[in-house]
Amino acid sequence: MILLNALVFLALLLPGLNPIGWILAIPPTIIFIAVSGVWQARWAYFDRRFRFYSVVRCVGFVLPVMALVVLPFLGVEPTRPINKQKPASSKTGAYRTYVLANSGGWTVEIQDQTGKTLHDEHTDFVPHLNVYWIWGPNDRFWLYNSDDGRVHCWYSKPDGAWQHVLWGYGHTKETNLDLGSPPESLYPDYERRSNNATELSDERESE
Repeated sequence: MILLNALVFLALLLPGLNPIGWILAIPPTIIFIAVSGVWQARWAYFDRRFRFYSVVRCVGFVLPVMALVVLPFLGVEPTRPINKQKPASSKTGAYRTYVLANSGGWTVEIQDQTGKTLHDEHTDFVPHLNVYWIWGPNDRFWLYNSDDGRVHCWYSKPDGAWQHVLWGYGHTKETNLDLGSPPESLYPDYERRSNNATELSDERESE
């Protein structure tokens, strides 16, 4: 039982790192609930006694575990960092984006505020690694892929269609398009520049 408890807690650590973790957390949670029920039923059958403390201990552990796994599927999640908001809303409020992981990669879906899908793209980003995303100035959507350090940008063309461009690597621009630079808050902490560089970047974005 102690080993099973440890496996459940280990599985529950994964969702904080990647949405795929929620999928991995479900099987051990179900197994724990089943084993706990059988274990308590065994004692009740052989001892013929009601063990209140055992029931409380079982329920006290099972309910929080179930809540941690079930609530995110109901749309209730703990506070997420600024570069992992679901959905991520543009600064003008005109658009919002859902970035979701699935078995084949990450999906980027851009909607207007009425919920109408304007762009739905399935990428080949490795699903078990982290990606980070955020809206920048001029309603441009930025995504940083931790797998290869590439920075991607989505922007709306004059005809209303959305274009996906590989902006560059890390903080280095590689495209010839004038898209500006991604917000410093797009990057994970270990990839962000110094505070002075961040302030300079923010000043340039506001110009």
